[in-house]
Amino acid sequence: MKKLKNVILIAVFLCGSLALAQAEKWVTIEAKEAGYKIDFPTSPVAQSQEIPSELGVLDMKFFMLDNSLDTNADNLVYMSAHTKYPKEFVNDGSKSFTDNILDGVVNGAANNVGGTLLSDKKILFKESPGRAVKIQIPGGIIVNMRIVLIENSLYVYQTICNEAKDDNAKMIKFFDSFDLISTTK
Repeated sequence: MKKLKNVILIAVFLCGSLALAQAEKWVTIEAKEAGYKIDFPTSPVAQSQEIPSELGVLDMKFFMLDNSLDTNADNLVYMSAHTKYPKEFVNDGSKSFTDNILDGVVNGAANNVGGTLLSDKKILFKESPGRAVKIQIPGGIIVNMRIVLIENSLYVYQTICNEAKDDNAKMIKFFDSFDLISTTK
């Protein structure tokens, strides 16, 4: 009887461990047209939006996973986006020009959500300029963003979480999974 009880306990433990391992299997999204890949905890929804700008209408393509109804979620939202700018707009290549573009994206992001910019750190992604940004939104919400400009392509990937869950392991895993892939022509 004792042996049977031990076997049952081991079986329950193994099943629980297997379920946990399966629950942690992330989904890799390959945005081939945009030239990047990134991992999401579950399948995001592909979307696009036209963005009016001084350069005309820009097409932003993005993937979004909305967990806002899950009270236990580490991150309420995961999002990755790509916008291609006209080549003639970004061909200047000077550091000040690139900084102006990135500054505009950072300030626009904070203003669009009525947030306070908590940090804006210059980063390099494979020798391309970028930013690591943290914005606080009223109500104890934090937006963490990575913004990278590679030639005339702007990549933005972000998480939104409750302040108490800021800098969580899933956010870091999401950010660390971003990478470039070969584009199809």
